[in-house]
Amino acid sequence: MSEINKKALLGYIALAFPLGFVAMPIYIFAPDFYASSYGLPLATLGIIIFFNRLIDAFQDPFFGWVSDRWPNLVAPFMLGALLVLAGGFLLLFFKSYTQPLLMFAILTFVITSAYSFLAINLNAMGATWAETDKDKIRVNSARETTSLMGLVLSLFLFAQMQQVDFDTYAFQSFAWTFVIVVSLCAFLFWSWHRQLPPRRQTASPKSASFKETLHRLSPSFRAFYVVYGFSMLASAIPAVLVLFFVRDVLNLEDWFPYLILLYFASGAISVPIWRTLAVRFGALKVWGWSMIMAIVVFVWAFFLSEGALISFAIICLGSGAAYGADMVMPPSLVAILAGRQMKQSNFAQYYSLVSFLGKMALAFATLLTFALLDLAAFAPDESNSQETLLFVSFLYAVLPCMLKVLALILIFRLQASPNAKDTKCAGSSSPPLSSSV
Repeated sequence: MSEINKKALLGYIALAFPLGFVAMPIYIFAPDFYASSYGLPLATLGIIIFFNRLIDAFQDPFFGWVSDRWPNLVAPFMLGALLVLAGGFLLLFFKSYTQPLLMFAILTFVITSAYSFLAINLNAMGATWAETDKDKIRVNSARETTSLMGLVLSLFLFAQMQQVDFDTYAFQSFAWTFVIVVSLCAFLFWSWHRQLPPRRQTASPKSASFKETLHRLSPSFRAFYVVYGFSMLASAIPAVLVLFFVRDVLNLEDWFPYLILLYFASGAISVPIWRTLAVRFGALKVWGWSMIMAIVVFVWAFFLSEGALISFAIICLGSGAAYGADMVMPPSLVAILAGRQMKQSNFAQYYSLVSFLGKMALAFATLLTFALLDLAAFAPDESNSQETLLFVSFLYAVLPCMLKVLALILIFRLQASPNAKDTKCAGSSSPPLSSSV
């Protein structure tokens, strides 16, 4: 019988709200603040963010190994990471630094590191807490919906801050709002965590190294990570190019925060639908369906021209709904696959690999698209030829769809593979992986 009631679920997912809230400001608000307040070049700030993301990606497996090796220390480590996250975010928006570039580099690295540690362990806790496949999907869906709600609130405040021209008071008020949100959500989360049975709070003290964990992955698990890598690369490319596309191709810069808000709000609203479908038909199959939806909707962005606000808003609505499945299905599949391997002591490492692949996809997408834009002589926020703008549209809309098609083909192959049937949940009457996942 499931022991996950609504009150307990609320306590667990509470921590996802501030994690969603803080994700966007680090990469959008903070660079703008340091550029406008200190006169720092955006290009320099972008380089710092890129290398921070690269380092952050490679330290994720280490975070996973530490968490699996010393599970009894995860809770106090998470508390410390929360304090670092809140304090770092507050210090990020001060306007009195004599070395602002150095402070920006240090604080963004500290914040992203704390964020990564919290996200990896929050995912792992949910996976070990939920026993059945149905509950795993339910827990992951609720967590990702809450994260998207935090992100939507952050974007809404971002849109409101535009009305005051991003002055220092607005940024500091935003930072204090985050501190209050963290405090309230941390209280709810720790109330939930303290009530966990000892068997839910701890895992085996023996943790394999990250290399050993990779070596022990089942064929189905390895295939999942390949699919996830291609899917994340397909999502990362438009994420890198969206501002260029909206501003330089569509000439809708004033609508940018509202369009992004629409995209993520659509994702949050769609999660319960994807969850229901996943419980009935399987997470892997539903993930494939969402990819088909994303391809069919998003490819039309290539044909848009200047001023196509309504058309692009519809694309944001549809592709955002597909994104809801991208948020829920992969972590649900990790929880299910890890449970089938009976390697629950390595849950944090499994999720650290998911985090690593997502960040590497974004880093590679940044390098690839910026290099191609440079070869095409694209000039951001300046006059460009129609051929150049068409190339931007191709990179933004067509290339990601091609990668999604590849990920979709790999999903079909995984569903048809004999390896998808090689394990069952121990101690239960769960169906084979191919039918349950």
